[in-house]
This record gives sequence, C-alpha cells and structure tokens, in this order.
Amino acid sequence: MTGAGSPYRGWRIAGGSAALMAFCATPLIMASFGLFLPSIEREFGWSRATISAALTAHVLASIVAAPIVGRIVDAVGARPVVVVCFALLGLTLSAHAFAIVSPGTLWLLYALTAIVGAGCSPVAFTKLIARWFLRRRGLALGIGLCGVGIGAALTPLVVQPLITGAGWRTAYFILGLGPLLIAAPLAAFLLIEAPGDRDRVGADAEGVTCVGVPQLGLALNEASRVRWFWVMGITFGLVGAGYTGVATHLVPRLIDAGWTLSDAARIQVVIGLAVIVGRLVTGMLVDRYFAPHVAIGATALLAIGTLLLLDGASQQVVLVGAILLGLSAGAEIDVMAYLTGRYFGARAFAAIYGSLQSFYSVGVAVGPLLVGFLRDRSGNYDSAATLVGGTLATAMLLLLWLPRYPALAAPAQPAPLPPTLASKEPA
Repeated sequence: MTGAGSPYRGWRIAGGSAALMAFCATPLIMASFGLFLPSIEREFGWSRATISAALTAHVLASIVAAPIVGRIVDAVGARPVVVVCFALLGLTLSAHAFAIVSPGTLWLLYALTAIVGAGCSPVAFTKLIARWFLRRRGLALGIGLCGVGIGAALTPLVVQPLITGAGWRTAYFILGLGPLLIAAPLAAFLLIEAPGDRDRVGADAEGVTCVGVPQLGLALNEASRVRWFWVMGITFGLVGAGYTGVATHLVPRLIDAGWTLSDAARIQVVIGLAVIVGRLVTGMLVDRYFAPHVAIGATALLAIGTLLLLDGASQQVVLVGAILLGLSAGAEIDVMAYLTGRYFGARAFAAIYGSLQSFYSVGVAVGPLLVGFLRDRSGNYDSAATLVGGTLATAMLLLLWLPRYPALAAPAQPAPLPPTLASKEPA
C-alpha cells in the first residue's frame, strides 16, 4: 500500500484517457468529415445533403449503441470494452477506403463506426474518471476529455495532406491505423478500472470508494423517472444540433466563400486547439461554480461563434468564430459528464450518461442534415444561422430549470433476516 506522499494513480487515468480519446470516433469522424465531403462530392456527384446523411446515419446508430454500451461498461468494466472497440473502430475506418461505392455503403460504414466507436467513446472514459475522482472531478474530466480536442486538432493535419497527395481513399485507410495499432494496445496497458488498496489515501481525499464498495446513486430506470434527466437530455440534444450543424458544414462553407482546402483545414485545427482550452477551463469552473450556469455561458459563446462562422466574410471574423466554437464545444461534453455524476451518482454512470449521450446524438443527427438541406435550398447558410441561434437560445432557457445538486444515497440493501429465520439458514 502506498503512502500519503505517493502520486495518486487517478491522474494517470485522466492523462491516459486524454491520449486515448484523441483516437476515438468523435474527433476522427467530426474533424475529417468536412474534409472528405468535397472529394466525395466531386467523384460521385452526390448532393451535400446526400453525403451529410452519412453523418446522420452515424449518429442515429450511436443513439442506439450508447445506452447499450453504457450498460455493458457498468457490468463488465470499461477497459475490455475500450480495447476491443478501438481495434474494431480502426478496421471499420480503414474499410472506407475500398467499400464506398454508393450512398448506401457510405451510410452503412458511418453507422458501423458509431456502433463500434461507442465502446471507446466518452461513455466509457467518463465512467473511468468518475470512479477515480469526486472533489476534483471537473478538472479530471477536463484533462481526460481534452483528448477529443487533441484529436480534432491533429486529424485535419493528417487527413488534408493525405487527401491532397494520395487521395481520399488512402486517407481513410491510414486514418484507421491509429485506433487499431496505437490506441488499442495503449488502452490495454494504461487503463485501471477503479482505485485499489494502494490508492486508498488518494481515494479518501477525493471522496471516492475503492474496489468492492457499493457506489452511490440511481439506477437507469430510477434516473429516467426524474424530471431533470429529461431536461438535461433535451438541452444537450439542442446543443448537439447547433454545434454539429455548424461544425460539419464549416469547411464546405469556407470553400464556397473562396477558401482553399488547406486554409479551411487550418481553421479546423484552431477549433481543435480551442476545444482543449475549453475543456480544461470548464473543468476548473464546474468544480468551483454551479455547472448549469457554466453551461449557459458556454452555450452563449457557441451562439456567437455560430453567427460569426456562418455570416462572417473576413478571415479575422471567421478566426474569432472558430475560437468561440471550439471553446464552447470543449464545455458541452464536460458539463454533461459532470452533471451526470452530480445528479445521478456513479452507480449506473455509464448507462445514464450513454442515455443522455443518445439525446445529444439525436441533435447531432438532425443538425447537419437540416443545415445541409437549408443550404441546398437557398444556396447560402443565412437561414441555417437563424435556426441554430434559436435552438441554442432554447437550450440556455432549459439550463435555468435545473435544480441544485441532490444528496445521493447508496443502493438499497436486502433487509437482514429475523434471528429466528437466520438460525435456520444452512451453513
């Protein structure tokens, strides 16, 4: 058993999660989709709405997969699920290189990446971090989830030169090698399910329990009967629609405005770097201030960034909009994970978080499709900017409805047998 002066291994989990989440489906898909879209559009002649439907298929599949994966993670642990799903994600991404021949195959492949990617998504990693932290959970989540920002910043730097130099099919193939050859082995080495005896001093300081101790909180069926479960789900669904509708069409919108693909990709890098900063700052803020109020501020930044990105003409305006978009995107998943733990506890964290993630995924599915439809109909993004602004304003109003954090209880234990019956129990 380690002493009080030994480093707490929870920080290894947070840091390892950051490295691994750079390879999860969210940054690899979201940060690259806009870069692949023009090449697929030129080769096949499909409309942007048709191609954007692949992203809709991806998130619709994740709506189904996230709650199921959450239950599996709660039952068997995050580590084995993460390792297997990283390997499957890599194989599925590489298959895009030769299997895309029609809109149907494009949609199917993006749906498969969501199914296998759910097991190496924030659903699993936030469960791990929540098991190791309570008092500094916001900061730990911010550190771990900033890996999504790292991936979002690095993915365009890898994908754009590959598309330009070797073609979009080769770019897909190489993109899949990261999860398969790097992330899966690294996860097997780094991840630890929960604090053990050697971590007892640090776990006590954080207010979390070690292996074998029942976790406080609600089961999924209990959480679904609480009003704020639905308020949170609808709120983050609206935020997901607003953010992803803008982020997915950002590169095509900039190309329409005369930007080169390489210049548009650099804006994607700026967003990824801002996501990292946003996650860390948000993590520190929610440890100190009421998290729904922090989320309102982040959503306001997202609304301003949306208007600047969809309506702005100059590079300076677009740059400011990209920074605001990234900062706010860095807050959304952090806050959702933090609120899951504070309102519902660690007992069924992954199942509850996965269910809330499904609400978010509904928004992610609808947002790009609506923005693509409005652009195809009008030839510009003006009406889309109005729709996204109204969506985010509604989300801010809903966040005001969330109550103070409740006190959480341990799951009920079976009542002890009366002495007369207990004496008759077999030895």
